[in-house]
Amino acid sequence: MPLHLDAITSSGVLWEVADGQFLLRVPNVARYFVERGERITIQPDPEAQMMEVKRFAAMTPLAAAAYQRGRLVLNAATVVNGSGDAVAFTGIGVSGKSTLAMSLLLHGWRLLSDDLAVISWSDAGGPIAEAADSGLWLWPDAAAGLSLPSAKDSGRTFHQVENPKIAGPSRLKAIVRLGLEDGDRVSLEAELGAKAVMSAGYAIYNRRIALAIMTPVRIFELLAEIVRTTSSLHLRRPLRGWSVDDVTRRFLEWDS
Repeated sequence: MPLHLDAITSSGVLWEVADGQFLLRVPNVARYFVERGERITIQPDPEAQMMEVKRFAAMTPLAAAAYQRGRLVLNAATVVNGSGDAVAFTGIGVSGKSTLAMSLLLHGWRLLSDDLAVISWSDAGGPIAEAADSGLWLWPDAAAGLSLPSAKDSGRTFHQVENPKIAGPSRLKAIVRLGLEDGDRVSLEAELGAKAVMSAGYAIYNRRIALAIMTPVRIFELLAEIVRTTSSLHLRRPLRGWSVDDVTRRFLEWDS
């Protein structure tokens, strides 16, 4: 496990990039060394909890490996409907991505990921969303609103779906950007063209690392291909006094 990379091409406070290599240092947790999208080597901190070591491995190191393979990674909660189509929910941290994903699981959908969605391409050329993890992180009020049992962890509520229905790689049907509005209704509208590309671009997982590993031109090409072959939607819920049931119902109306 190297302390630093040779011939560094880009770096941040905690990470370094070289040709085919990525090194991440997470204080008090572990160091992660990613090589050519094929291997992630982990050196845990002696005092680290293994759950934290594994959780961080499924985040930025996994994204870096995907970028090294030429795949795109979105910061999204991704679920699969009964027809086998995947939907990736993007948005800011308080927009309700995980809450809506969990609500859809209660309606019979299956889980692909809660934090990041790795997008590859099928032989036919369409985008495929791949599985990344099998848990959901929910704020305490979100878990309570869905009547879910929960366990406290690191100041947040972690809800582990009991016997979760995990989906395999699935055709990406839509990217849904969740937003807030100062109103009292749930709205859903399509996004087209440059606006759809920009929305997908904002959802790229750790854009600075993505740009350090892949070229901007290649990232734009992948974004354009996703927008060309999937639906792009903007789903807004009220800033105050909203119900996850109302948001779920509005989205299921579109999916049907």
